[in-house]
Amino acid sequence: MGFLKECLQVTDKLLLKEEEEKEERDLLLALEKSNFPKAFRLLSKKDFSNLRDNSQTTTNELFKVYFKKNDFNHSRIGISVSRKCGNAVFRNKTKRLIKESFRLSKYKHLGYDALIVINFNKTKKENYFYKLKNNINLFFN
Repeated sequence: MGFLKECLQVTDKLLLKEEEEKEERDLLLALEKSNFPKAFRLLSKKDFSNLRDNSQTTTNELFKVYFKKNDFNHSRIGISVSRKCGNAVFRNKTKRLIKESFRLSKYKHLGYDALIVINFNKTKKENYFYKLKNNINLFFN
């Protein structure tokens, strides 16, 4: 009876591990297919405030990044763009550019949480997206 119970426990552990590996593969596959699944995003207010309080920071002329190690096998990002930066089209283009840089980078496999806060007041609109893309790629690589 004890042997059978041990066998069941071992098979349950193996099945659980296989399920976790499959979920991880599916997440990475979804990210490679040009969409940005929720597992790679910081969504809750708690996540954002925790990152702002207990993390390392790096600052640039265009943005400030709060980052720290997480408990997952993949990284998650949050993006904050103030209304002061411009209209909705401008803000959404900024967020799309950051998400695409993250999607194409190896940073997504490192297991970090990062919050990117755009500092638009310190820069001019000319060549903004070009500068942002170069600076964000430097951070992610």
